Amino acid sequence: MSQTLKMTFGYGESDFTRQYALEVADSLALDCKTKIKAINTSLAGGTAGGLSSFFISDDGEHNLTSIVSAQLESQTVTYLDLTSGGASSAQ
Repeated sequence: MSQTLKMTFGYGESDFTRQYALEVADSLALDCKTKIKAINTSLAGGTAGGLSSFFISDDGEHNLTSIVSAQLESQTVTYLDLTSGGASSAQ
């Protein structure tokens, strides 16, 4: 089963934010918090290798300064087998 990582990117003094949603394998989900904190540290220290200027605001005037929030979501879906009367679960 995979999880969805939802992040909000912040752009300095600007009120502009951008939201992203990525599918993350369960085996990688536990590392998301550590990786996001490392990205924020490198953005603050100017060592992000161009990441800040790759993700820019819509007006092009503001660079990414941090990932301001993040959450992991998982979902269980139950498929109803309407042909044989049974139900099955998939994650």
